[in-house]
Amino acid sequence: MKVTTVVTSFNRFDLLVQCVCSLEKYFDGEIIIIEDSANEEMQNKVVEQFSHHTLILNEVNLGLIQSIDKAYSHVKTPFVFHTEDDYIFTQGGFIVDSLSVLESDPAFNMVWIKGLDEAKRTHYPLSEQKMVGDIPYHIILPKSPNPKHGWKGFCFQCGLRSMKAYRQIAPYDDLICEWTDENGKVQGGNHITNREKACDTAYDKLGYRSAILTEKYAEHKGYLKSTYGLKNR
Repeated sequence: MKVTTVVTSFNRFDLLVQCVCSLEKYFDGEIIIIEDSANEEMQNKVVEQFSHHTLILNEVNLGLIQSIDKAYSHVKTPFVFHTEDDYIFTQGGFIVDSLSVLESDPAFNMVWIKGLDEAKRTHYPLSEQKMVGDIPYHIILPKSPNPKHGWKGFCFQCGLRSMKAYRQIAPYDDLICEWTDENGKVQGGNHITNREKACDTAYDKLGYRSAILTEKYAEHKGYLKSTYGLKNR
C-alpha cells in the first residue's frame, strides 16, 4: 500500500462518523484519526467507534497545524490522503486516480478531489484539461501572474499529498507566516489562513504545483459547524 489516510478531527463527532464511514467504503489502508479537542467525552466516543483505526488523542488542543505535523510523523507510506472531519466521499476511485496523477509529474505536491466547481469557488484559474491514461485532470494555476503575490494552489482541503514534498518543508509549524498579498501588502500572523499560505509559499519556492481531478469525489458538509476561528484552529 502506497497511501495512508489522515483525518484531522475537532469535537464534531457526527461529522467525523459520516466522514470516516464514507471513506471506509473506498479505502482499505491505514486510517489515522487525530482528535484535537482535548474533550474527554469526545475522545471516548472516538475510541468506542473507531478503535480499529490508528488513533491519536491530543491531551491539549494543539491546533490544526501542529496536529497535522503530529499525525504525519506516523505516516510510513510515500503518500498521504489528508482530510478534515467534515468531508463526505461520494464515489470510489479517487485514491487510485489521484495517485496516478501525482506520480505522473514530480512537480505535483497534491491533488484536489472536490471537482472543478471548487476551483471556481476559490477563484483559481485552471490549465486546459490534461490526461494520465484515461484520467482527466487540470493543473491549478496561480491566482496572480506576479510570482510575489497570490496563492499558488496548495491548501488543507481533502486530497492526496506527497510525503516527500511535505518532508522538504516540514514541520509546517516552523514556517514563517508572512506573505505579500495581491496588493503588495505584507500579511502575517498565526491565523490558519496565514499558516496555509506559508505552506503554499514554501512549496512554490521549491517549484511544486497542485492538480485537480476533473471529476468530483467529495462534498464539504461542515459549513454550518465550522471550527474556523476557535482556539488554535
